[in-house]
Amino acid sequence: AKQVSEAKAARLLVAAGRAFRRPLILLGGKDASEISRNRRIASMASRLDSGVRPVLAPKLPLRSFAALLEPCAALVTTDSLALHVAAALRRPAVALVGPTSAAELDFHGRGRALLPADGCSCFYAARCSRPRPCLDDITEGDVVAALRRCLR
Repeated sequence: AKQVSEAKAARLLVAAGRAFRRPLILLGGKDASEISRNRRIASMASRLDSGVRPVLAPKLPLRSFAALLEPCAALVTTDSLALHVAAALRRPAVALVGPTSAAELDFHGRGRALLPADGCSCFYAARCSRPRPCLDDITEGDVVAALRRCLR
């Protein structure tokens, strides 16, 4: 329930790529299905904008994953391991939060939680009960604006 749809993830990559003109890394993928999902997202993003070509990170052990996050200017994520690693590394992060409690997240002054306007109906559930994930309701513009604030 913590994931955005593949189409939404691709649109977020395109919006960030257009706004910041920086290299983008698509992280995550502890198993073959997640790695395939990331490939589809990257491909979709490149079809939407040929100038956006995210780098796909392979499956990595925790320390290597953290080492990959450390030089990143900022991170867009859900309430996931990446968010907690970013906080530990003092990296700015924008978290798309729906099925968990934003009040429980601490960004140490280096990030923002974005919530769906209409809330989330699957609070702490493993699967989203909606046909479209509530996190997809968070706009690309809101994510880019939050990233801009984090990067100041």
